[in-house]
Amino acid sequence: MYSRTWGQFALDLIAPCHCALCELPSRRAIDLCLDCEGELPWLTNCCRQCALPLAGASDSLCGQCLAKPPAFDHCIAACAYTAPISGWIHAAKYHGDFTRLRILAYLLRRALSERSALATPPDLVIAMPLHWRRRWKRGFNQAQELTRE
Repeated sequence: MYSRTWGQFALDLIAPCHCALCELPSRRAIDLCLDCEGELPWLTNCCRQCALPLAGASDSLCGQCLAKPPAFDHCIAACAYTAPISGWIHAAKYHGDFTRLRILAYLLRRALSERSALATPPDLVIAMPLHWRRRWKRGFNQAQELTRE
C-alpha cells in the first residue's frame, strides 16, 4: 500500500521511523507501528453517506441524512475524530505542525482502498478550498498539505 523509494529505504537504515504513539521503532516507512495502528479509533459502523458514527449496523443512513440528504453521495473517513487523530489534525490546522500528516494520509489511503472495494472508487481526491482571508492568516491550507502527502 505504501511504496518506498531507494532514498526512503536508505534514510530508514540511517534514521529509522519511530511510532508517534509508543515511540518504539515502527519498522515501517511511516511513524506508526502495526500494534498502535490497530488501536486507532477506526470507523467501523458509520453512515454510508456522511460517515458519522452509528450505534447500529453499518452501511445504513443516519437520521440527519434521511431527513435532509447532503449534496454529496458519500463520504469516506478512516477514524473517529478522537485522540490521537483529533490532536494530530488540530496540530496541523492551528499550529502548522505537519509532522503527522504523513500518517493521516496513509490512514486515508487505507480507508479509500478498503471502502472502494465495496463501492465505486472516487474519481478524485482534492483539498477543500480555504477562504483567502483564513489562508492568509494561517499561511497555509491544512487540507491541501494533507492531499500533498
